[in-house]
Amino acid sequence: MNGLNTQATQMATEFLTNPVTVEELLARLRNGAPAHKGPWHFQVVLRAEVHDKVPTKGALVTLKIL
Repeated sequence: MNGLNTQATQMATEFLTNPVTVEELLARLRNGAPAHKGPWHFQVVLRAEVHDKVPTKGALVTLKIL
């Protein structure tokens, strides 16, 4: 994970630990590679909304299955 600032990194961590957004990520992974077996290797670009240095929302912009 990497971001332009600490808040973006915090939002990415929250995105990857929130059951709702993890389900969204898994759905996109399964959609992109329906026959995939084994562990996932992927890269994602997330958009972070930050207000007053507090991350408020994260969204999956694009994903690449490796």
